[in-house]
Amino acid sequence: GPALVVHNNAKFTNEDFKNITKLAGATKQHDPLKIGKFGVGFCSVYHITDIPSFVSQEYFYVFDPTLKYLKDAVQNPSRPGKRLKFTQHMLKSSRQLDPFIKLFGFDPNESYTGTIFRFPFRTSASEISNTIYDEHTIMEMVDSMKACSNELTLFLRHINRITFRKVCPNDAGMKILLDITKHSKVPERSSNNVTLCKISSTSEGVCTSNGWLVATSESPVAEKPAISSVACSLEECNGMYRIKLCKGEAFCFLPLGLKTGLPVHISANFAVINNRRGIWTDSNPSCPVITEARWNIHLMLT
Repeated sequence: GPALVVHNNAKFTNEDFKNITKLAGATKQHDPLKIGKFGVGFCSVYHITDIPSFVSQEYFYVFDPTLKYLKDAVQNPSRPGKRLKFTQHMLKSSRQLDPFIKLFGFDPNESYTGTIFRFPFRTSASEISNTIYDEHTIMEMVDSMKACSNELTLFLRHINRITFRKVCPNDAGMKILLDITKHSKVPERSSNNVTLCKISSTSEGVCTSNGWLVATSESPVAEKPAISSVACSLEECNGMYRIKLCKGEAFCFLPLGLKTGLPVHISANFAVINNRRGIWTDSNPSCPVITEARWNIHLMLT
C-alpha cells in the first residue's frame, strides 16, 4: 500500500539502534544538542502510521504498538517490536523486505550502508489514531514542505539536502516533487562561527533561492552544552548582498511555528513541548519549572 519512505545515506550506529527503541527519546536526555532531546523523537511517526519499519546495516526493524501483526512474535508486550537479521529464515521466507528492494541501492544479500525507513500510511482508523491518509492529505504534506522549503534546513547541522520523490507505477522510476539544497561557506574576513548559506528549492521545474547570514554560538549554559543561532535574510544585488528584513520565527533546529516579532530568525536547543508548537515557560501550569522552563530562560538571557 501507499507509504512514506525516508532514506538517509548514513547507517545506524549501535547507539542509534538503542535510542530508537526508547520512548520519547529518553536516551538523549544527556545530550541537549540532539533535536529529540525534549521532543517525542521517533514516536512522532505514529501520526501517520501504525507499523513503522526500517533497514540498516544487516538488520530489519519493525514496531507494532498495538500488536496487531506481531502478537505471536513478541515475547514482551511492553517492547512491541522485532529485530531480525536479513539472513534469518523467518525474514527470508516472508516478503517483508520486498518494499525496500531496489530503493536507494538496497540489497538484502548485503549489509546496507545507509538507512531506509518505511511508514505505511494509515488508511483506516486504528487504536493509535483516527486520522487517515489519502492522496489529498499526502499532497498537503508535500505542500506544507514547499511552504517552508527555503528555511527548513537553515539551522540543521548535519542535513544539507532533502528530496521528496514519488515512486511512479510500473517501475517507471521516481519523480522529484521537491528538492531542497543548502550550501554553506565561511565569508572572507569573518570568524568560523559565521556562515553564508544559500538554500535553493526546486519544485515542478521552478527554482527559488534565499541567502542567509548565520551566526552561531556554542557555550555552556547552567553547566550544560547550549547552541544558539541568529539568521539574517539576504538578497543579492549586482554580486553583493544586502540585508532583507524577514518575519522572524523561533526554531529548535527545525521551525517551531512561533513568531518572535524580530526581523531575524533565531534558533536554540530550547526545551519544546511535545507537539513542537511552543517552548516550555513558567507560565505553563504543567511545566516542571526547575528543568525545562528554567533552561529556556537561561538560553534567552545568555
